[in-house]
Amino acid sequence: MRVVHADDLKDPIHVEDARIVGSLNLEGVRLEHPLILRDCYVEEEINLCQAEIPRVDFSGSHLWGLDAEQLHTKHDVDLREVVTTGTEIALTGARIGGCLLLVDARLSNVNGRAFRATGIEIAQDVYANGLRAAGEVMLHRARIKGDLSLPGARLFNPGRTALELSYAEVGILACTGLTATGAVHLSGSRLDGDMLLGEGKLANGTGDALSAIGLVVTGAAFFQDFTAHGSMILDSADIGGVLDFSEAELSGLNAVWLKVGQNAHFIDVMCSGRVNLTGAAVRANLLVLSTKAGAIHAASLTTGQDLVIQRCEITGDIGLDDVRVGGQLRLTEIRAATLSADALVADKDLTCVLRTSGDVWARGLRVAQDATIQGEYEGEVALLDTTVGGRLDLGAAKLDAADLEGVRAAALRLPRIQAPTSVNLTNAKVGTFEDLPDKWPTQLGLRGFTYDVLDHDHAPVKDRIGWLQRNPGGYTPGVYDTLAAAYKRSGRLNFVRKVNIAKQWFRRNEFGPLGKLWNWLLYLTVGYGYRPNQAILWLAGLLGIGTAVYWQADRVPTGQVVQAFNPFVYALDVLLPIIDLGQEKAWVVKGAAQWCSWGLIAAGWVLTTAVVAGLTNALKRD
Repeated sequence: MRVVHADDLKDPIHVEDARIVGSLNLEGVRLEHPLILRDCYVEEEINLCQAEIPRVDFSGSHLWGLDAEQLHTKHDVDLREVVTTGTEIALTGARIGGCLLLVDARLSNVNGRAFRATGIEIAQDVYANGLRAAGEVMLHRARIKGDLSLPGARLFNPGRTALELSYAEVGILACTGLTATGAVHLSGSRLDGDMLLGEGKLANGTGDALSAIGLVVTGAAFFQDFTAHGSMILDSADIGGVLDFSEAELSGLNAVWLKVGQNAHFIDVMCSGRVNLTGAAVRANLLVLSTKAGAIHAASLTTGQDLVIQRCEITGDIGLDDVRVGGQLRLTEIRAATLSADALVADKDLTCVLRTSGDVWARGLRVAQDATIQGEYEGEVALLDTTVGGRLDLGAAKLDAADLEGVRAAALRLPRIQAPTSVNLTNAKVGTFEDLPDKWPTQLGLRGFTYDVLDHDHAPVKDRIGWLQRNPGGYTPGVYDTLAAAYKRSGRLNFVRKVNIAKQWFRRNEFGPLGKLWNWLLYLTVGYGYRPNQAILWLAGLLGIGTAVYWQADRVPTGQVVQAFNPFVYALDVLLPIIDLGQEKAWVVKGAAQWCSWGLIAAGWVLTTAVVAGLTNALKRD
């Protein structure tokens, strides 16, 4: 390698394989020919500030430093395989008419900036394939009309910023296989194409590995097989195409108010922390498949089509409050601690197959079609004030308690594999109610629960009345009225009478001793008015007893002219207080028969009162 003094260099400058000593100061100069120092060793910093040079080629050279702020070129700046040690390359405010080439460059300025190009304008592409940089690479507010390619690049600046690309304008950002130790900043930038970070590895300890707040990508964003040790922040980012995190390994993802123009894929993702999609908007499908995460928070999320979370293991909670799903919502084959879905709206079906160690809570859930809840739930499943346009199917294999207060559904199906301990249906309203007698819950809240059709109305009415007694809180007349109305709609009028009788029978608990006695008499005599024919049996029995007693009784006439004594007519005259057949006035019985008369009179009044009450429907009031 020959030695060349910087003062000996004249325009045009084209030097190869030389050692350049002295200061090369071209500040503010205008050259007509390219500046070429190829495979050279330059001992002092090169100054190209505010210079105008057609093309700069330092490829293969070892530079002490390069200060080229406000440099203007018509063509490329070639820094391929350039090596720096302990200094920086500065291109702040430069305007490059061609490409910036940093392929296989080795830049080192530990704890400082290895490459500084704030506000640079590049008319074509930046190629930095295989770049190695120890120190910060700064392209803050860069304007790159072409693509920025960093495949296979290795950036090292631990605990600090490895790549600063905030508020920049770039075409495609191609960073496949990028390795960065330190933070990568893309906040506020705009990419007029795709963002390719597949197979990339970012690490920044407990800090942010990637910060891209407000990033705009008009194309797709690919993070397949991507690794980030440190948080990823995509808050308020706008991805015009697909967002793909397939097979990514993350410490945590914050994507609050993220917008995705097409599908968003989280497939085979490993996230040791939380995936936060609060307020995100996905125009098509959001798929979370075979993923492991600490938690998923997606309150106020919206999807234009389906939301699918399937075959996932979530060690913490899943939060889907205020979510709006334009298609189907499928939460299947999931292990999680808890699930919250207050005010969630699904425009099609909901399928939920979970294994939870805690509660499932969903107040105000709205499902346009069918909703199926299956799986195993250690805690309570609460679907308060839920509205389902089709069938709500609680087909869970293991469900200990369900709170369905205020539910509205076209049909409701209770668990059929294992009977839950309690189900609360207070103020629920369904069209068809499907249950199985051998799977009835031990405790069943039925106050205010209404249904039009009982799917299993063939169950013995005695058992169904016992089913009503599982309602806590004592006598509740409405539950009997609802059951009777359902039987009436199905034409089972005999069942209707039995239910109404049971209603009045259990009503006795509200009475004192005399009321309970009267309740008992009404039950025995006329079945509370629902069995008036029962009074005929009592009448016949009492007439038979009276006739037998009066047949052998001592009797005397009450006047000189009397009608003939007839034991049957005499008993009937005594028994019916509102009828005068003349026998009781014409004859007086003595001895034990007189006691029988008093008994028949009392029984007659009781029986007549009960019959009148039944005929006037007085006993049918609650």
